[in-house]
Amino acid sequence: SEYSLSIKSVQRKELRSTSLDQRDIAVYKPYLDSLKSKVIVKMISRWLNAALVFGEEQEVSNLGNLEYIDSVSFLSRSSGGIQRTNFGDIDGDDVVLNQNILGDINEKGAGVSIAVFDGGFSGVNTIGSFQPLFDENRVVGYNIIDTNSVYRYHQHGTQVFSIMASTDFGITPEADYYLFTTEIVAIESRLEEFYWLRAAEMADSIGVDIINSSLGYNYGHGFI
Repeated sequence: SEYSLSIKSVQRKELRSTSLDQRDIAVYKPYLDSLKSKVIVKMISRWLNAALVFGEEQEVSNLGNLEYIDSVSFLSRSSGGIQRTNFGDIDGDDVVLNQNILGDINEKGAGVSIAVFDGGFSGVNTIGSFQPLFDENRVVGYNIIDTNSVYRYHQHGTQVFSIMASTDFGITPEADYYLFTTEIVAIESRLEEFYWLRAAEMADSIGVDIINSSLGYNYGHGFI
């Protein structure tokens, strides 16, 4: 099929009366093969009909002369680890979840698939309250940044995930989960926005019902 969607993704679109369109079609392979012969193709976006590539400045500039390239934009390599805004600590007593109500929805998430985007899920694969997910094959991890495991880097994703999936106090512990590492915690870079886009397209292709993204991006990315 020319569409890069799973059966579940197509069924989800039908359920929500969302028609397949041009954004669901994979980027034309002969164009990608040509591109790969000239530069390193890091990521492809079918939604934007575009590719993120790495190469020398002149090599990338020359891509604009190809008949199948509409335009070329350069990304800044990094904004040097911009200081993030601190909104202060949140007192646990200030956050109240009505678990009696939320926990009963759809039998605590059974049959629902949820994607979680974050900077890492340190320890999720070893913490006991998450073990049923692994025993029942209801969790899969995708590292968009590199080839390492998603169960490292940072605890923020673990904390967010625990609110949903922990057997101790999670709201939807019976759902199926797809964990995506998209955030480079130490720095702010426009690359992270593309990693997020890649994760969103993958989640859409898989056919997830919900995307949870507890992320933010700072000012100062800029273009070269």
